[in-house]
Amino acid sequence: MNADNQPRPSLLVRAARAATSSALASAADVVVLLALVRTAHVKVGLAAALGCLAGGLVNFLITRRWVFRPRTPGPASARRTLQQMALYGLLIVLGGAVLGGAVIHVAVALLAMSMLGAKLLAAALVFVCWNYPVSALVVFKKEPSV
Repeated sequence: MNADNQPRPSLLVRAARAATSSALASAADVVVLLALVRTAHVKVGLAAALGCLAGGLVNFLITRRWVFRPRTPGPASARRTLQQMALYGLLIVLGGAVLGGAVIHVAVALLAMSMLGAKLLAAALVFVCWNYPVSALVVFKKEPSV
């Protein structure tokens, strides 16, 4: 049960919601990137980093409320604070940025993929291999019953 006294969604439902949240976060990432580069003339690297952070914030907020709903409150020692979850979320964003950057570099430099194709590949791999598993196992893991 969650804080709203509703059963926890199934793994398939949570994964579909996480994919939706990831898509919305990716849209925020790209919008910030393009807006900063095209209108504010920010360098691409900085704009990409800021876009990644914006996307990460969007994803964290949606994921916290919709994908892994807060559990019924228990003792303070058995639940994570919002600040702890946000810190873990930031670490996931930073890890995803490093992994995504590496995938994009390899895909463009060694596999001669287009930048857009490389970005799509990186986004899919980072979601499946990093963002969702780490979010489920670390950031929003089910707390022990007390």
